[in-house]
Amino acid sequence: MAKSSVDVFTKSIAKELQSKGIRVNSINMGQVVDSELTRKAGPQVVSKQDKSSGGRAPDGHNMGQSVLYLASNEARFITGSVLSADGDWLSANINLMAITH
Repeated sequence: MAKSSVDVFTKSIAKELQSKGIRVNSINMGQVVDSELTRKAGPQVVSKQDKSSGGRAPDGHNMGQSVLYLASNEARFITGSVLSADGDWLSANINLMAITH
């Protein structure tokens, strides 16, 4: 619920500030970000996500690269968007059989 609220807030503020030339975007990190804090919580926290996603937990460097992209001129036409930077967690957990039937 909180992530959905941030998504809507991002779009609302982007609309509000677009006339001033201010871009507003957010990054949805998926589940767990691999960090010193999550490793202290226990290695099973990050490795559990790795196994469930078939991918890997994003780390601070991955998140930083996402922020740099959105702040760059390369993304100057992107505003009101939510970038999903989740190490393929979302795509790995979609039940395609449920969608097609």
